[in-house]
Amino acid sequence: ATSAWNALISGRKRWCLFPPGIPRSQVKPKLEGADSESISWFTKTYPLTEKPDWPGPAPLEIIQEPGETVFVPAGWWHAVLNMEDSIAVTHNFVNTANFPKVWRHTRKSRPRMAVKWLGALRQVRPDLAEIADGIDSDSDCSASSPSSSSSSSSSSSSSSSESESHSSGGEDREKNPRASKRSKGDGDATSTPPQSATERTQSNLEDAQQNGLSNEVNDRN
Repeated sequence: ATSAWNALISGRKRWCLFPPGIPRSQVKPKLEGADSESISWFTKTYPLTEKPDWPGPAPLEIIQEPGETVFVPAGWWHAVLNMEDSIAVTHNFVNTANFPKVWRHTRKSRPRMAVKWLGALRQVRPDLAEIADGIDSDSDCSASSPSSSSSSSSSSSSSSSESESHSSGGEDREKNPRASKRSKGDGDATSTPPQSATERTQSNLEDAQQNGLSNEVNDRN
C-alpha cells in the first residue's frame, strides 16, 4: 500500500515494473522451478514478456546507475536485480493519496503500531488523524451491524477452506510494482506497511550485503 524510493549509492540495478491492475497470475505465474526470489522471476517469467502471445503490457525497464533514485508508486508490481555488488538506501512512505489504504492495512496487521502512529498524527497531522478516526468509525459500525454479523457467520465455512489454499501466498511483496529492495533482487510490488527505523536499517544492511533478486514484482495491494 505504501510508495517507495530507492537511491543507489554504488553498483547497478535492473528494474522491471508493471502498472496497477495487472492480475497477479500474469506477472507471477505458477511455473515449474520458480520461487519467490527475483532472480527466479527474471530467468523464468521475464522471457514470457518478450513473446508475441504475452497478454499484458511490456514491463517498464530501468537500468539504475549510481546517484540515481527510482520512485515506485503504490500498487506497482516490480522486480529488481542487482547487476553487481550494490549499496542503496530505500524508504517506504505514505502520502495523502494512499493514506486511507495504508491506514486500513496497518490497523489490521499492526494494531500496536497503528495506536502509536495515530498518536503522532494527532500532534503533527491532525487532518490525517481525522481521516483515520473516520475510517475506524466506519469499520466499527460495519462490524457491529446485524447484516455484517450474519453474512460473516454464513460465510465462515467457505472462508476457512479458502484461507488454506492462500496461506502460502504473500503480497505481492507484494515483491511489492512497495517498492521494496534487497540485494541481487527485489520483488513484488505489492505494498508494505510502514517500516520502523529498525526494520529500515535491517533492510538497508541486507541490501548492502546480498546479491540476489526478489520480486511486488508487491502485490501490489
